[in-house]
Amino acid sequence: MEQIERATDIDFVRFYKHEPPKEWIGYAVKKGKLVKSMAGVAKLEDGSFFGFLNITDKYRKPILFRQVLRALFLAARELNATTVKTTCDLDIPNAEKFLKRLGFSPTDDEINNQKVWVCQALKQ
Repeated sequence: MEQIERATDIDFVRFYKHEPPKEWIGYAVKKGKLVKSMAGVAKLEDGSFFGFLNITDKYRKPILFRQVLRALFLAARELNATTVKTTCDLDIPNAEKFLKRLGFSPTDDEINNQKVWVCQALKQ
């Protein structure tokens, strides 16, 4: 059975195959010791915050998805982020619609050929 728990640097490396950001908070969907999905917020060198949400197809169940999203916003609050940027993966059906529902708006910026979205209404 899957569990959502606070992610460690080791979880980050296992999932993304590279070192985590210097300052970040994340949550992992785990099945045993295997990290199946990850969500969180990282503070970038310029002081801005970047949200990440990578849920594999198998784990895109509505109940699990909501719990992971709740964890993402909890991480943002823990880092005292009031504005969070992210990118939109257009390969995921309804991704843009979903980001809009969460309060994100598209910007003119791009990262790795993906449009940057921003949410400026995170409440502390």
